Formats: sequence, structure tokens, C-alpha cells
Amino acid sequence: MNIKSNAIGLLMAVSMLHDMPCLGFRYPSAIYALLVIVLFLILCLSVRINNLIKILPIFALPGLNIIPLIVDGSNIVQILQYISGLLQMMSYPLAAIYIIESRNYKLGRNLFILYLLINLITCITTYYGNLKFPEASRALATGMSESQDMMRIYQTANIGGFSFVYSMVMLIPILIYTWKQRKVFSHSILFGILSLGYIIVIFFTLIEAEYTTAILLCILSISLFFVGNSLDAKKLILLCLICFLLFLTLKVPIANTLFNISENIESINISDRLKDLSFSLKDNKFDSSNYDSDLTMRQNHYNKSFDTFISNPLGSWTQKNIGGHSFILDSLGKFGILGLFFILLLYIKLYKIYILPSKGNSYHGYILFTFFVFIITTIVNPRLLLDSIMFVLPLYSISVLPKHNR
Repeated sequence: MNIKSNAIGLLMAVSMLHDMPCLGFRYPSAIYALLVIVLFLILCLSVRINNLIKILPIFALPGLNIIPLIVDGSNIVQILQYISGLLQMMSYPLAAIYIIESRNYKLGRNLFILYLLINLITCITTYYGNLKFPEASRALATGMSESQDMMRIYQTANIGGFSFVYSMVMLIPILIYTWKQRKVFSHSILFGILSLGYIIVIFFTLIEAEYTTAILLCILSISLFFVGNSLDAKKLILLCLICFLLFLTLKVPIANTLFNISENIESINISDRLKDLSFSLKDNKFDSSNYDSDLTMRQNHYNKSFDTFISNPLGSWTQKNIGGHSFILDSLGKFGILGLFFILLLYIKLYKIYILPSKGNSYHGYILFTFFVFIITTIVNPRLLLDSIMFVLPLYSISVLPKHNR
């Protein structure tokens, strides 16, 4: 038992360290792929079969994506790399299941602390890295740069990319809950300082990384500071309804405010996006003087995926006809009605397994808000960031929350 736990802990630690940009590219690909396979097999053999079967539908769409790779003529190396990434994606939830089943809470706490440390360090280096290389943000978001040497420099500087930034946004609700409930923890002052400090670091990192959507989601999450210590589904739905009505009522003033902010902000990227958003709210169209705006291009990518779905309701089964900017719309474009079914199944399974069990507890609304942010990211971005729901939340519940709140 101890040998197995130690092996899983060691392999998970090595795998998590791989997520740091400055370390990830230094791992030999073949050795890392072997590590992922070994970790996945050990975890599959270590968890109960019913729990393994329970989470498999969540990975139906990622697994189905192997078919478009084959249809598009990807070589065997690309397909194997995708499979390796899929196994790594599944390993994190399996590790959380193993920890809970075996009641090895010490391992859970250690991995959770390691996760927080890795991301805190990456937050700090991302902030300073983007100060030094202002172009790094967009290069890492698109996977493009003027040269591979520059991409290697960004990685060496440990600048977090697209997935990292949005993963940090989904940490904010539970950090806010920890800060607001700090008095119930045994080390209340320490918990308060760490959680509030972490939120501040994330916020400034997002500002410097210039991911506008992530910044807006961050601000939306920070609003949880003002909703009271306890938040449940009813309060959250009421809050969303009030915000929606206020948005409809104050759409023009909001648009004007966004425009004024865009005129007084240093970042050209953020300024252009806020300005385009302002025009779209007032006129239902983007600024005609800026044909290459990010929002215009993003809308075109969304339309491409949606049009593919309308033209191919049974699926196009290729990546060539999709926009590549929305997990949901891309899945519809690739897999048609079958994709819609698996999207709904994914949401339902995640809610039932990871969100619903906390109902009745004071932190339920906060993780429900995390789930809400997760859904938004699948709409506006192409990545499926399952770790935030299937790994972070379970380890948070056993590592941080007092026993009576678990």
C-alpha cells in the first residue's frame, strides 16, 4: 500500500512539474510519454472499476478527437502525442479518486500544495516574463512566434500560456471562499494572507498577460467578495439574473465605460478588445475602422464552426472546417448532433460527481461559480480544462476545508 502510494505520489509530482514551462520542454519526450502511460495504468488498476466507469463519459469527446486526426492525415507521431496528452488528462482525476478511495489525505495535501506552489511560481515568472517580453502573451496564445528560438526563450523564462492563465481564473472562487472563511481554519491568519495574496498575484499576472477574456472572468469572480460569506445555488442564480437585467438596462453606459477605459489603458491589446466590445454593445457590430480586431476574427472563427455544424448535422469529422476557438462550437462542427449529446453528458456528469455533493455546504455556491466559469471557458476557448474541476476541487475539499464542511 505504501509502496503504491509513494509511486503514485512520485509519478504525479514528476508529471505536475512537467506543466511548468521552464521544465516541460526539458523532459525527453519518449521518457515522459512512458511516465504518463505507467502512471495511467497504475491508477487504473488502483481505483474501483465503478468509479473509473463513472468518469469515462466525461472523456468521450477528447477521445473522439482521435478520429479527426486520422481523417485529416496526421502522422502516427502526432496521434501518439495526442493519446499521451489524453492519458495525462485522465491521470489527474484518477489520482484524486485514488486519494479519496484510499483516504490517503496526506498525499492529497502534498499534491495540492505542490499544485499551488507550481502555479504561484509560474504566476510570478509569467508576470515578470511579460514585462520583459510584451509579445510573449499573444505568441503563447496562438502557438506562433517569429522563431522557435523565441518560443524556447519564453519557455525558459517560465511564462505561462493559454491553459495556465484560464486555470488560474478558476482558482479564484475557492481562494475567495478560503479568505472569507479564514477564521474557521486552524491557522487563520496564514490562510487569510496566502489566499488573498494569491488572488492579487493572479490578478496582476492576468493584467500583464493581456488575456482580455480571462481578465473579465477574473473581475467577475472577484465580485464574489461582495456576496456574503455563504453562497448557494439560489443566491447565485438570483445574482446572475440581477446582473443580466442590469446589463440590459445599462448596456449603453457600460459600453461607454469600456470605451473610456480603453482610451486610458496602456496595453494596446486590451485597449483594442475593450474598444471593440464597446462598439458591439452599442451598435451590435464591431468598429468598422478595425477590420482585424480580435473580436471580429474570433466571431468569424465561431461562425465557421457553427456553419459547419448547420451544414453537417451528423458531423464533418475533420478539424479543417472548424474555427478552432470554441470547444463547444468546434465539437458541434466536428461531431454534429453526437457532439452536442456528449457536451451535455460532460456537463451533467461533472455537475453530479463534483458539484452536487457539496450542496448544503457554505462553499457550494463558490464551486458552483467555478463550474460556471468552466462552462464559459468551453464556450469562448478551445481548451477543455478539466483539472480545475476534477483534480483541484476534490483535493481542496480534503486538504483545506474543515472536516465538518467536507
